[in-house]
Amino acid sequence: MKLPDAVAVARVSGETTAAEPARSELPLLIYYRGSIKADDVRALGFEGEVSPPGAWGRLLNGGASLEVENRRVELFYRDLEVVEHWVAEATEGRYERDEVDSWVAGMPTYLLAGELATAEALAGELSRPEFPDALRESAPRDWERVAARALEVAEGLAARGDVAACTGLLAKAAVAAAQALLAGRGEWALSEAYRRPPAAPRAMRILHTARSRSSGRSRVPFRGAKRCAWAGRLPWLPVGYAEVRLLNGDVFTVEGTLDELEGKLSDAARSGQSRLLPLSDGEVEY
Repeated sequence: MKLPDAVAVARVSGETTAAEPARSELPLLIYYRGSIKADDVRALGFEGEVSPPGAWGRLLNGGASLEVENRRVELFYRDLEVVEHWVAEATEGRYERDEVDSWVAGMPTYLLAGELATAEALAGELSRPEFPDALRESAPRDWERVAARALEVAEGLAARGDVAACTGLLAKAAVAAAQALLAGRGEWALSEAYRRPPAAPRAMRILHTARSRSSGRSRVPFRGAKRCAWAGRLPWLPVGYAEVRLLNGDVFTVEGTLDELEGKLSDAARSGQSRLLPLSDGEVEY
């Protein structure tokens, strides 16, 4: 049994980190022209939940979660006419952002182009669009405006002591800043999952990274970076420790505020004495 109008099947591109175990599910993109019906997916004969096209919004479309040979397979419908429209828009530097569950700062329509560019075709043929130069110019500016606006509102909320709302906006600003940096480098951002900031300390680390990288590493600097400085000084949001992740995957907990940590690291760097580094991880040699 085949799905009528399906022209290609592709495996979703993804990555895991040391902190995130590899996914047990198999995510597949089902590209089609014309239409796809939930009944046709059910007719494949696998147990699971099936949603009709459009049930998840205009970008996510719809899909199914099926049990296939003792493995969970996640299907995501992709209408090629819709995909090709947003690829063409991205080529001209245009895109839109949709409010989508699990996307803190909004899902960009160029996500569909990124999926097409990075997914591994298992059946059928798919084009491989490059990250457009026009999008590298326009997207960072837009994401920077999102981050700057979120920080502006968060600053007012912080003055009133509204912890929950301010923390949420810090997270939004952090993700938007990361999106701006990625777009400026011409890198597809297929998910917020690998840079999600569930709490303000992580959000501030991302914002600090964005601020430090704005000196020229990214093609389009994060123009809202100067607005980030106040975030680390919120009186109601103390940061009593920080984490340092080394390139080999080791993670060390550092006691003290971010300002104290920066000062200690600077002292250690100037003196050349690595033992001044305030790292603690049980038995650690450095």
